Amino acid sequence: MRRPWRARHERTSRWLVGLGMTWAMILAASCAGGPAAEAGPEEAWTRPSTLDEFFDGSWPRVIAHRGFSAEAPENTMVAIEKAIEARADMVEFDVLLSRDGEVVLIHDETLDRTTDGRGRVADRDLASLRELDAGAWFGANSSGERFAGERIPTLGDVLDATAGRILINVEIKTEAIFDLPNDSTVDEISALLATSLPGRVAEEIRQRGLVDQVIVSSFDPRALDQLRRIAPEIRRASLFDPELHAGRLPRQVTREVDAFGFNVGSRHLTEAMLADAATAGLPVSVYTVDDRREMRRLLERGVRAIFTNRPDVMRRLVRPESASPPP
Repeated sequence: MRRPWRARHERTSRWLVGLGMTWAMILAASCAGGPAAEAGPEEAWTRPSTLDEFFDGSWPRVIAHRGFSAEAPENTMVAIEKAIEARADMVEFDVLLSRDGEVVLIHDETLDRTTDGRGRVADRDLASLRELDAGAWFGANSSGERFAGERIPTLGDVLDATAGRILINVEIKTEAIFDLPNDSTVDEISALLATSLPGRVAEEIRQRGLVDQVIVSSFDPRALDQLRRIAPEIRRASLFDPELHAGRLPRQVTREVDAFGFNVGSRHLTEAMLADAATAGLPVSVYTVDDRREMRRLLERGVRAIFTNRPDVMRRLVRPESASPPP
């Protein structure tokens, strides 16, 4: 079935041919105080309001990794709000399921690193998870702020708070994904998918009418395949796993789950990947880069979006006139 955004992929492919040179010129002008640093009102930065705008190639895009996680505890509401203040174009966060089937923001399978709790996330119900402190572990940020008392949010909490304000990348963690049984009926499979992590993520997005504002990514092709079966209209991005996807190019990785985008770690990115993605019109986003010089090198190579714990650093690099938060 031809996807409605395939035509845009074809336009993207043509645009990507000259992307490295274009962004090199933008970055050079920015550093030299040229047009990018002196953009007039008609060129002033505006946050993209849809995924189509995000991927239109007009400017390099800033993705706040787990929120503004260099300045606030990762995967919390305060980190997400700070990413918005820092003028990120998109915010990324991780999700898992609670014991009672609620989608919660947390990276690790266990609670130990980022909360005052212990044990597996999947062994706690939502009420129990909400009692945990998800901020004290972080200590103080560069301004001396502390975050004791910050709670684990649900996906619903975040989507309600951010709808129309910033685009979202939901990463489905592989720990919550299971193989579907081969001997089940269609109805049994449908029931399993509905209560799975991909199914619950799709439900939260659909309920709020946010299909054009949320993209879902995962290292696990099973997660993306299950999401495709449940909600084919929700866009998906494949995360490159150097073991699972060793020796494979973006088109090979994304084809098996009909993914819209290709996300890859900066140390695993190759010129062959960039060339293959350009040929297919696949958006390439690179993680996780906090060093300004490395950001610049990646943009000059033609990378279209970067995940960073420091959205403020990248914002100053690509659109200096928009680096200060709005009043």
